Amino acid sequence: MIILQIIICIIVFLDVTCGMDNVCNSNNCDYIDCNNKNFTMFGDWKCTHIVFLEFIGNNIGASELRKLARYKITYLNLSFNNISNIPNFVFNGTQIDQLFLENNNLSKINADTFHGMAPLKDISLKHNLIKLIDPQSIPKAQIVELSYNKLETINANMFVNISYMNILYLDYNYIKSIDENSFKGFIGFRINLNFNKLRYLCAKSIPAVKIVTLRGNQILVIDRNAFVNITNLYSVDVSLNCIQKRNLLLTEKYIEKDSIQFDNCSSVDIEGNQETNKQITESQCYALDQRTESFTMQPMETDDIHMKFIIYVEIVGILLLIIAIQTVLIIGYRWRVNSISNTVSNDNNGGYIEPTNEYEEINDVVIERESSGYIVPLPAL
Repeated sequence: MIILQIIICIIVFLDVTCGMDNVCNSNNCDYIDCNNKNFTMFGDWKCTHIVFLEFIGNNIGASELRKLARYKITYLNLSFNNISNIPNFVFNGTQIDQLFLENNNLSKINADTFHGMAPLKDISLKHNLIKLIDPQSIPKAQIVELSYNKLETINANMFVNISYMNILYLDYNYIKSIDENSFKGFIGFRINLNFNKLRYLCAKSIPAVKIVTLRGNQILVIDRNAFVNITNLYSVDVSLNCIQKRNLLLTEKYIEKDSIQFDNCSSVDIEGNQETNKQITESQCYALDQRTESFTMQPMETDDIHMKFIIYVEIVGILLLIIAIQTVLIIGYRWRVNSISNTVSNDNNGGYIEPTNEYEEINDVVIERESSGYIVPLPAL
């Protein structure tokens, strides 16, 4: 029993010591787990190469990031650390293969935020509040993840070396348009632009990649020269859009089941679009909810008719209810006035008199009444 108490005391002491220091220490250079401990500082690790460093769910100080230049890190996860600002040059000299800064509070990427970093395999900034990206601010990386932010515009100048990039994720932002040559130099494998607010695809707005996904936007028109190099194209997904015109280069042939056959393209998925070969108007476009992964598709025109009908019915119902209430009140009032003590109003002054009873009517008896009309009581015998 005493031994157990000693062990518990030692555990509590060590835990309190770590909590007081707020430092994540570890002697294991292959995998350092510092998750969800409210740490604010990195430890003084006796390593030169760290394979996995997970620092999720803490409150790391931004200045602490400078210590990362001491190590070569294969995988670094700094998600859920309430990071709202990254000082300039803080990653200067770092060698990180995969960097995850997801679910923080970043709203802007400055030109020197990632300055001096060695090329990465993967950088993920998704689930932040990023609205502004300065020119030459996104570091050289093969995979760039910018989904679930607040971006409204995008262009090639944002990237240090867009030609090095292979995959770009821009899903679930607020991108409304892509200007011509916005992705100039991007000749990678894939670009995702799902669930944004795109309405038009202008000439040379889609880079020379193999896979393009534009699912769940509000696209009405695709310019015939929207693709920079259509010969590289392997697959296009424009499903769940409002496509009004598909005057694409090399898309003269339409095949069954709402799909398009490119001469130099293996597949184009247009599932969920309104029409295949017909022109449609914007008012007929399905209403899409871009801010959730699940969304409802209902014709806007039908919705308007239903809504107007419901409003009219409600108004008529309210008016009828008011009329009914007023009628009941009026009838009640009149009944109350005309039914006091079983009397009737028939004197010249509008007063109340007791009605003639059956005995008086049959025997033609005239009974003396008071001035008020009520019968004078007979004197006691």
